[in-house]
Amino acid sequence: MRKYISLLLFIGLAWGQVDYQTQIQTIFNANCTSCHINGGAYQQGLDLSSYDSLMAGSNNGAVIVPGDHANSLLWQKVNSGTMPPGNNPDLGAGEINLIAQWIDEGALENPVYAGPLWNVSNSGSDSTGDGSADNPFATIQYGIGAASDGDTVVIYEGVYYEEIDAGNRELTIGSLFMFDNNNESIIENTILDGENSHRLYNLDNAQVSLIGMTMQNGYAENWGGAIIGGSGDLTIRNCRFTENYAGISGGVMDLNGDNLIISNSVFYNNSSARASVINVGNSTNTERTINVSIKESVFRANTGERRGAINVWGSDTTLINNCEFIENISGRYGGGFIVHDTKYLEIDSCIIKDNKSLRGGGGGLNIWSIDGGIISNSIFSGNIVMDTTETDTFRGGGIHLWADATLTIRNCTITNNSAPLAGAIAIKHNSHCTIVNSIIWGNGSTNQIGIYDDLFDEDTTSTLNISFSNLQYGIDSIFVDEMSYIDGYDESSMLNSSPLFCNPDSSDYTLAENSPCIGTGENGANMGAFGIGCEAILSIDKDVIPLQYVLHQNYPNPFNPITTLRYDLPENSYVNVTVYDMLGREIRTLVNTTQDAGFKSVRWDATNNQGNPVSAGVYLYKIQAGEFVQTKKMVLLK
Repeated sequence: MRKYISLLLFIGLAWGQVDYQTQIQTIFNANCTSCHINGGAYQQGLDLSSYDSLMAGSNNGAVIVPGDHANSLLWQKVNSGTMPPGNNPDLGAGEINLIAQWIDEGALENPVYAGPLWNVSNSGSDSTGDGSADNPFATIQYGIGAASDGDTVVIYEGVYYEEIDAGNRELTIGSLFMFDNNNESIIENTILDGENSHRLYNLDNAQVSLIGMTMQNGYAENWGGAIIGGSGDLTIRNCRFTENYAGISGGVMDLNGDNLIISNSVFYNNSSARASVINVGNSTNTERTINVSIKESVFRANTGERRGAINVWGSDTTLINNCEFIENISGRYGGGFIVHDTKYLEIDSCIIKDNKSLRGGGGGLNIWSIDGGIISNSIFSGNIVMDTTETDTFRGGGIHLWADATLTIRNCTITNNSAPLAGAIAIKHNSHCTIVNSIIWGNGSTNQIGIYDDLFDEDTTSTLNISFSNLQYGIDSIFVDEMSYIDGYDESSMLNSSPLFCNPDSSDYTLAENSPCIGTGENGANMGAFGIGCEAILSIDKDVIPLQYVLHQNYPNPFNPITTLRYDLPENSYVNVTVYDMLGREIRTLVNTTQDAGFKSVRWDATNNQGNPVSAGVYLYKIQAGEFVQTKKMVLLK
C-alpha cells in the first residue's frame, strides 16, 4: 500500500469533542472490509468493535494510548497507510487528523466535556470538575472561563459569594429555572451574595442574559452595586434584586451605552445616592443607539438621594409596560422614576403608587427632554412631593413634565397625589401635554394641574389640551402661568363629577357600575385606567354630594396674583361669594347666582369689580348660601 505522513493541524479542526460513534466508527465503516468486525479477518490485532478490545492492545503495542496519538498503534497504522489493510483505500489527511484529535481528547477512556451547558454547583470542584452535569464546577467564574461565546452557564441552587467578570463575553448565565419555569423557588434559592463588600457582575462590552437568580448585598463605592456595564446588551429575566448599594449611582446597576431588556423581575430595598435601582443611559462618546425595555417588573421600597428608582437618559426608545413602582423614595426629584433626553417614551398599564420625592417635582414620575411619548392605562395614586415651602420646583404630585417634554396621557387615573403646587400634573418650561379619557380627582392641591414657564429666560409657552376627561373642579383647577396657555379644553366632553371608585380606601380604583366615567370617553370608551369593578354605588355613600356646607381656605395663601376659593353645597342654593377689604368695603363679587349641589370653586385674580388690580394686604371672602354664612381671611402679596 501507498504510505504517507500527514501534518497534524489541530487549531480550528473541531470546536467540540470528537464523538466516537458518529465520527470515528463511521470512518472505518466506509473504508474498511473485514478488518474490525468480530468474526472477520483481523489485521495486526486491531479490533474496534468494542470499548474493551479497543483499549486492550496487541502484541505489537497499545492500540490506543488515551491522550497520546503518536504512541497509539491505531494512529501509527492509519498514518502509515497499512491500516486499512489490503485493497481498502487509504484514509485522507482530515480523517487521520480527526482520529488523532479523538485520541488526544482521551478517546473513550476520559472524554473531554465541551459544553455548551457549563454546570456550576456548591458541591462541584474547579480542580477536578469538567463542567458537565455529572461533574460540575464550583464557581461561576470558572464556568464562564470554560465556556465559549454563545454557551450557557447553569447555576445550581446555593449561595455564591463571587465577584464575576463576564466582560467582552456573549453568554447566558442562569439557574435551573431556565428548565423549570413554573418553579419560582429555584429563583429564591439560587443566590449571588456580595456580602456588602463587593459588586456581583462586571459586564463591560458584554452580551449577556441573566435568568432566574437572586442577587443581593452587592456593594460598590461608586457605580453599580450589583452590576456595572458599558457598550453592551443586557437581558434580565425572572431575577430578584435586594439590598444592593452603590455610593454614586445605580444601586443595582449602572450602564452606559447598553441596550437593556428586563422582564418579570423584582427590585426591593436597594439604595444609592443617584438612581436607587437602575441608572442606564448613553453618553455622547459611546456613538451607540440604545433602547430600554422594562416590563412586568416590580420596583418597591428603594431609596435614593435623587433621581428615583430608575434614571433613564439618552435612549432612542424607553418602554415601560405592566410595571409597579411602589413606596420608592427620592431625596430630590422623581420619587418613582425619571426619564429624560429620550426620543420616545411609552408607559403602559403601570401602577405608580405611594412614591415620595422629598424635594423637587414629580412624586411619581419626572420627565424632561422627551421628543414624544404616551402614558396609557396607568394609575398614579398616593404619590407625594413632600416639601411644603411651596417653592418653584415642588410641583406635580403625580407627574412632572419638567422641561421640553411632549407627552400624551390617555386612559389614566391620577388620584390622591399631593404637592405644594399642582397636586396631579405639572407642565413646565416649553412642555406640551395632551390628556384624553383620564380621571384627575382628589389630588391634594386646589390646582389639580399647573402650567408653568418661569425657569429660564428663553422660555417659550407650555400648553395643555384636555378632553373627554373627569377633572375635579373643572377648568378652575388648572393654574396657567403668564406665558403659557390652555390650548384646548373641550367643555362639552369634560366631567366634574365624582368618578365613583369602588373602594379607594383600599386602592381599588375600578369604577362602580353607575360611574359617570363609564362610556363617556372618546368614541364611547371609559375614562380612567380601569373599567367596571363593582355594582352601582349610592351617591351619598361616596360623598358625591357634600353632606354639609363648607367654605374652605383659599389656595394658595398667601398668593400673587391668583387664588382659588372652594366651597361645598349639600343642596341647590342661591350663592353669593364676595371679597371685602378689612374695612368691610366690597371689592369683588365672584358668585351671585343659583348653583346645583356639589363641590364648587371660583378663582380671584386680585382685581376689583372694575377690573383694576388691588393693593397687597389682607382681604376677607364671604359666602352666603341659604342660611349658611361664613367668612375667611386671605393674604395678597405683591
